[in-house]
Amino acid sequence: MDYLLYNIRLVDVAQRQVRVEPWALVWDQDGIIRDSGPEQVVLLRYPRATRLDGKNSYVLPGLIDCHVHFSAAGHPSKWDDLTLSVPEMTARALVHAKRTLYAGITSVRDAGSPFGIGVGVRRAIEHGWHVGPHMRVAGTPFSITGGACRSR
Repeated sequence: MDYLLYNIRLVDVAQRQVRVEPWALVWDQDGIIRDSGPEQVVLLRYPRATRLDGKNSYVLPGLIDCHVHFSAAGHPSKWDDLTLSVPEMTARALVHAKRTLYAGITSVRDAGSPFGIGVGVRRAIEHGWHVGPHMRVAGTPFSITGGACRSR
């Protein structure tokens, strides 16, 4: 089944412009964009697609965050990182992955997480067990003794 999003404004970063004429996107059930173009042309090409009115909203390509730590608490206090179990830290990382994707960030580089949590989150996303952005994972961080990557 194909889905057709019409009545949108496309942010075209390659051309450095916003397409102000009505535009349309078509994607399949796997979320792969198959076609895009002027609304009237695309509407004719996909008469059986499920149509969704974009209501004049803007569509832009996914954003990339090159430095995340999904397993971390996300605030200055390290207390959570010292008291949570590995399964609890993994659950928190999955929540952070979902929030990141829903904020429009479609790719991240997890710059380090303990106990292989980043690798596990990436695999859960790749297998379709959980939603989240495409991930590049650095693995377990390391530093000098007493450095920024102290273990528990």
